[in-house]
Amino acid sequence: MTSCAVAPLSTHTTARTNGKGESMASVGSTLAIGSNNIWVPSLKYSIGLSEEWDFGFQYEVIEYGIWGKYAFIQNKDEGLSFAGVLGTGLSFEGFYGYLGPMISWKKGIFEPYFFTRFNYVRYPKAKIDLASIGEVSVRPGTYRYLQHTLGFFIWPLEWFGGGLEASAFTTISSPFVLQDKRRMLFSGNFSFRF
Repeated sequence: MTSCAVAPLSTHTTARTNGKGESMASVGSTLAIGSNNIWVPSLKYSIGLSEEWDFGFQYEVIEYGIWGKYAFIQNKDEGLSFAGVLGTGLSFEGFYGYLGPMISWKKGIFEPYFFTRFNYVRYPKAKIDLASIGEVSVRPGTYRYLQHTLGFFIWPLEWFGGGLEASAFTTISSPFVLQDKRRMLFSGNFSFRF
């Protein structure tokens, strides 16, 4: 039996917050995950609780969780933004938590970002065989690792954007969480602000 408990594989957000009462929804996918190298779809939604705080929900196949972002430096229209991000969630009999700093720079329609986060995953035992849906295989255990994500958005419209990102992983006193998989992932998304 193999199953899954990992922190979200995709980021699909920048250091800029939504603004009070404003929302952002993203739909995306991560490439080449699972036994059949399929796409792992993701959905993400956030709402601005204030000008500096966002609160959101993220779903990736079987992982779902909540997250928050606080902008220490906020340039809503153009320029540098810097934020801290914290999240937690559940997956079949497992859970995860993560935190880390994020930086982004918006110039015109182009907005690159970089996010390094510490991930903690606890997955006590495997009860479900997910090979039939192409989910990632994770052996029971505790995993600690860093995920470094470099990506960008292109915002052709103020309310619509698309982006790509690449993530690399570094383990911390534990084996690599995605057994028998490469330590670099690619992801894309479409995002809507409203």
